[in-house]
Amino acid sequence: MKDKIVNVLKKDSVLPLIAALASGMYPWAFYFTNNFDFVNSWDHFFFFISRFILLPMVVFYGVYFLLKSKYLRLFKTTVLPFLSGFVFFYLVMLALHATVGFNKIIIVFVLAVLVAIACRNIQQLFKKLLIIQFILVLTTGLGFYRISKSFFKYSDEWIEQPDNIEEVIFKKTPNIYVIQPDGYANFSELRKGYYKYDNSTFESWLETNNFKLYHSFRSNYFSTLSSNSSLFSMKHHYNNLFDERKIIMDKNTVVSIFKNNGYKTHFLAELPYLLINRPNIKFDYTNFDVNNISFLSKGLEAERSILVDLPLVLQKNKEENGKNFYFIEKLLPGHITTFKDATTTKEKERLLYLKSIEDVNEWMKNVFQLISENDPNAMIIILADHGGFVGWDYTLQTTNTTSDENLINSVFTAALAIKWPNNEPPTFKHEFKSSVNFFRTIFSYLAEDEIYLKNLQDDASYLTLWDEKNKGLYKVINSENEIVLEKNNSE
Repeated sequence: MKDKIVNVLKKDSVLPLIAALASGMYPWAFYFTNNFDFVNSWDHFFFFISRFILLPMVVFYGVYFLLKSKYLRLFKTTVLPFLSGFVFFYLVMLALHATVGFNKIIIVFVLAVLVAIACRNIQQLFKKLLIIQFILVLTTGLGFYRISKSFFKYSDEWIEQPDNIEEVIFKKTPNIYVIQPDGYANFSELRKGYYKYDNSTFESWLETNNFKLYHSFRSNYFSTLSSNSSLFSMKHHYNNLFDERKIIMDKNTVVSIFKNNGYKTHFLAELPYLLINRPNIKFDYTNFDVNNISFLSKGLEAERSILVDLPLVLQKNKEENGKNFYFIEKLLPGHITTFKDATTTKEKERLLYLKSIEDVNEWMKNVFQLISENDPNAMIIILADHGGFVGWDYTLQTTNTTSDENLINSVFTAALAIKWPNNEPPTFKHEFKSSVNFFRTIFSYLAEDEIYLKNLQDDASYLTLWDEKNKGLYKVINSENEIVLEKNNSE
């Protein structure tokens, strides 16, 4: 059997196949294991198969059949090494940068020429290069192992509700708008800690427009995906997640409840960050068509204007006169830089963040005006997903243990302001503390039934720590809003 395999591999007709596999497998495996959250769909699988494997194979075999009659030696010694080098370096560039401009193509071309010259002058070099390319694929094995481990370990059971809240019937049915400014710190935290920002002008504007501000509100998790997964599931997941976008856009308990109560549901965003891995979409309407999103996108391109899209949707829904739920996502003010090598100084990061606060304040005023003109009796909710991380050097530094109360609060503090219909907030006594219980409380208000408040989740906030002292998921803020450090045993 070994001899038969060796004899097959020695055939000239097999060389294009081997070269195509060698050229495309490592860039594909590298991109997949380093960007799994962005590419974990069957659409992405077939895209990468066709572009990274099948297309090189077609090109290599096409050139092979053109040259094999008279120039087979030239094909084997020069043309195939050039094609293999060009495709390999091009796909590596594509995997690293998502796009390959003219300057990078020139670099790729020069490298491919050098490979062709070297292989023409040194016998057996091309085969050794192919072996190296296949060995590079093995370097992605740890990434594939971690992905496979998460896949087989993961279960959706955590989403299941402890009661029948999914069957809740609303007695109040206002149109509801949830506006989520990414990383907008709570009003109470902005004026102190590491933020030290006077946001009183915007706060006064909110109160003048009948918003009730909820101070000390916070998220339960530190990122947009993990926080919103908990928000829309009304459950703790303890970071035991495999595909957060699927939870938010498809297995969304909150959207299901709205739809069960006859609501039409809408998702509007300026960037397709929550759509890039092409999840099934439970929302009735989105202002992005996933088919128009690049397969290599990180969700921070193809910007749309909510101030343009929202009026069109509002006018249409006004004519239909139905019940509507809107989730409007704005990726501002955001947070300080994510990576250590991109950070500047804490003060510069703070000033950039605060400038974004000013920008998003004006944007929210414009959105409010659009809504109030078309839907004056709506419930309008400003609900951030987490804090701005101001005070840290960079966001991923949060894996280090700290007892600094202001640093921890900076991660989780989240703005919450609600314009209640008829300016009448709930009469039952309940304090909005964290995002995991937010919609359960809203549903109790809409249903005029406090029974759903009997199964509230723990209002705790969690961080994954990874330093010499602590490793794993830790509760860092308890339900009494106290800074703690408790290893989580519910992972």
